[in-house]
Amino acid sequence: MPTDDVLKNEFKTIILPMYKKLYPKSPMPAELEVWPGDQVDGGAVQGLVYVTEAVGKQLRAIRLYAMAHESGHVATVEQATILGLGTSIPGAGTIVYKKSEYLADLIGLHTIRRCDSQLAETIRGYFSQINTLLGNGDDMHPSGDKRVALMTEYMVNATAPAVTSSSAQGLNAAVKNAESASQTFGQIFRRIWAATVLD
Repeated sequence: MPTDDVLKNEFKTIILPMYKKLYPKSPMPAELEVWPGDQVDGGAVQGLVYVTEAVGKQLRAIRLYAMAHESGHVATVEQATILGLGTSIPGAGTIVYKKSEYLADLIGLHTIRRCDSQLAETIRGYFSQINTLLGNGDDMHPSGDKRVALMTEYMVNATAPAVTSSSAQGLNAAVKNAESASQTFGQIFRRIWAATVLD
């Protein structure tokens, strides 16, 4: 199957259903667009999510991270509304762009973790490669080091200790894990949203 078809299929069968479940009011597109490009990149606005052809040449976990990140841009307003933060990222100039990147990373990883925690852990195993792909950053993008540090903070703090000695305790542990992930997500999201200085 050509890489464009692989990407479009993974978006439609994996990423899009996750976002429809958690962010049903967000204007997600029905299909992913794949644009020409030799560098791993992408973008999103209401009703559009795209990645470059170079994303299709990456390992599956990295492809899914990239598509979840870009979709996170579309869900940012709905998530902020859920948290009672308003509909516009506060700030001016480049800080808004950098906040947007951090928030899309956070939403993307949280969405995957809520729907498929094993996939989130697999993506976490590729954080070093994702860091390299994200590079040194620029006026609009924080560095890979900083973005991966934020995603690592979320993954580390989102997990409550598991209890598995009985099925009832196992279910209780799963509920606590979900609550821990949501609480951690909300705390980090609010911190980034309110930040007045970002690197």
